[in-house]
Amino acid sequence: MTSGKNESPGPLPIDVQIQVDLQPGESVSITIESLSADGVPIETEVTPSPWVKKSRPSLLTVLIPERLKPAPKPVKIPQPTVSVAILPKVDLAASSRSISLEMTLFGLSLLTYLSTRLIGLVNFPIYFFTDEAIQTVLASDFVRDHFHNYDGDFFPTFFVNGGQYNLGTSVYLQIIPYLLIGKSVWVTRGIAVLATLMAAISVSLALRSIFKVRYWWAGTLVLSVIPAWFLHSRTAFETGLMVSLYAVFLFFYLLYRNRSPRYLYAALVFGALVIYTYSPGQMVMLVTGVLLLISDIRYHLKNWKSSIIGFGLLILVALPYARFIVTRGSENYRHLVLLGSYLIDNIPLVEKVRLFGLEYLKGLNPIYWFLPNNNDLARHLMKGYGHMAWFTFPLLVVGLINCLKNFRSSAHRVVLIALLAAPSGAALVQLGITRALVMVIPAAILITLGMCSVLDWLAKRYWQNKTALAVILFGVLAGYNVFMLRDALVNGPTWFKDYGLGGMQYGADQIFGEIKNYFTRAGYKDHPDPLLVEWDRCGGAFLPPGYDQGDFREHRWFHLRS
Repeated sequence: MTSGKNESPGPLPIDVQIQVDLQPGESVSITIESLSADGVPIETEVTPSPWVKKSRPSLLTVLIPERLKPAPKPVKIPQPTVSVAILPKVDLAASSRSISLEMTLFGLSLLTYLSTRLIGLVNFPIYFFTDEAIQTVLASDFVRDHFHNYDGDFFPTFFVNGGQYNLGTSVYLQIIPYLLIGKSVWVTRGIAVLATLMAAISVSLALRSIFKVRYWWAGTLVLSVIPAWFLHSRTAFETGLMVSLYAVFLFFYLLYRNRSPRYLYAALVFGALVIYTYSPGQMVMLVTGVLLLISDIRYHLKNWKSSIIGFGLLILVALPYARFIVTRGSENYRHLVLLGSYLIDNIPLVEKVRLFGLEYLKGLNPIYWFLPNNNDLARHLMKGYGHMAWFTFPLLVVGLINCLKNFRSSAHRVVLIALLAAPSGAALVQLGITRALVMVIPAAILITLGMCSVLDWLAKRYWQNKTALAVILFGVLAGYNVFMLRDALVNGPTWFKDYGLGGMQYGADQIFGEIKNYFTRAGYKDHPDPLLVEWDRCGGAFLPPGYDQGDFREHRWFHLRS
């Protein structure tokens, strides 16, 4: 540090000139301090100078602001002191390259994610399940019936699927694609895939904006290689949409807690959509909401204005559910009956709590998540894979330890709360991957946090080239995505041989495609319902068992009508 000072009494100088030697990339910070007659600081001002581009002595001229000049007094007044501090060297070009590299890798990660979802989308999973087709069927009937469901409810909260009200947001999501394109297996699944992109983006942005990790972009690829997510994000099951909305909810809540209270409103809206998408999401959001309320109660009270507005918004978004309870109050109980939940059994409350605890702990068991299992239905499994890749378990442990060590941080508590809330929806009935799939969001964050900690340690100890390390990391994760895609498309169709009701339910699209070709060859191409014409021609010879003519004419065939 070099300083200049006018020691003589009398008028203040107009400027002070100081010569300093600077290295490339260094800058200076100039502090001007005005003192009173007693030597007490009156006011200071810090003035940064431009970056120095080359090494050479620099002559700095410091102008003393008029407001820092003490008023003339008959006594001797110490003159202002000017100090120059040389700031650390900063490589601006390298910083710019780093930011550019991160955004490039993030863009490539999203491209990898979408590619490994859309390529061969109709071919894997090999089935197009009834619970997928129903999304577009209900959307088309909803439009046909002038925005009423089968029970006459105008813009209903939930739609009926399999005799139970458990579909909502996923049906509304398919309306515009249906109006623009019509019924299509590829479009029904494709829209669901695009919706899951919200989860991939939210995980990475949370790691970047909140946790400030170097390899934040890798969160997208880490989520992508989780086998349970790889499979279900290629289907139109409503569980994928619910998980994606939950990821967005967590991201906005993290922004609310760490950036600005105004993000609370977006978090509440997406949290409500989680509830309206898939029934297990109701319990997950209830547990998450209660724990977040307790965890950040001081912050909520400190920002009481936003909390009051948020409470009003919460009431507003709850109105559709309140209408459902009023008009269809017994449906929730009936839903539990159909699922065979122990909650409605005539057993003591203590026993119900015990059963809930057992199912809940199963949902936290690493064995269930990281090792292959036969507990779930074949159509929800990737043969030879656990629901999560086994080699990511150590990274998850490191990330979990990181969060526990930083428990005082609200952001780290949010991840732990999401982890604890994830199995709660499945625990009400029986553990199943579709009901507990929301676990992949906190798991992806923890795995990425653990991975970043390990890579930072390696870079500090053994490998200084962080750019090369980032490129290699991208290559490994993207390569594993491609490996999983090839394995699924080439080997997936023969992983399981049960094609019946409890298995893959494979063949509907192929069989009905051949039926349509048969009718075309038979000359019924332009008939509104060739199936009925063929029924009349054959005298009912191929009428499905249990149907009479009236029933058969009322039956709707999705594949023939598409």
